[in-house]
Amino acid sequence: MRPTCDYLGSDSLFGPAVVDWLWAEKEALPGMLVVVPTSQSGRLLREGLAEKGGALAPRVVTSGYFLHTGEGAPEAVEVLAWVEVLEGIEDWTRYEAAFPQQPGVGEEASWSLPLAKSLFGVRAGLVEGG
Repeated sequence: MRPTCDYLGSDSLFGPAVVDWLWAEKEALPGMLVVVPTSQSGRLLREGLAEKGGALAPRVVTSGYFLHTGEGAPEAVEVLAWVEVLEGIEDWTRYEAAFPQQPGVGEEASWSLPLAKSLFGVRAGLVEGG
């Protein structure tokens, strides 16, 4: 199936217009890939289709989907990399905007792991657009 581009007009709200267009093509929904800007917009799209009635849903992804090559590092490896980066920083003055208080000062040796997990989560969330 060739990709198509359809103009939905500019005289109405985009979300409902997309839901209406997709619903008109409901027999083809299971074979469709719909790219949305954020995870939230994907949830709203699926919710709008569900309100229309029963049908098999299209696959809804964010643009981050196209960055997944299957060759990325496992989560544990990425978190370990963050730990090594954080523990390797000697001068935190470059990062004062993000870290007004230097992390790790007066804390136990494992201070970097929770921060590394948090940074991993932020990066993963940004890739997914949500």
